[in-house]
Amino acid sequence: MQRPSEGRTEGRAELLLQQLRQRFGAAADGYRTRLLTAAPAELDRWALRVLDASSLDAVFADWSKRIRELASCP
Repeated sequence: MQRPSEGRTEGRAELLLQQLRQRFGAAADGYRTRLLTAAPAELDRWALRVLDASSLDAVFADWSKRIRELASCP
């Protein structure tokens, strides 16, 4: 059984995904897993960034940079 706080966090993640799709199109779907596994504080930060970000990378700036760093490691 899911705790109420987990359900709220999942709902926030789904809402943010809808906002990202509206603003940036289907490319936002690539971030679905990340959104669903994010901490509430991360969701809050991204929810504010989506309002004026010029790209998906700008919304997820810290996370995107880390993924690129890991991808370049041998």
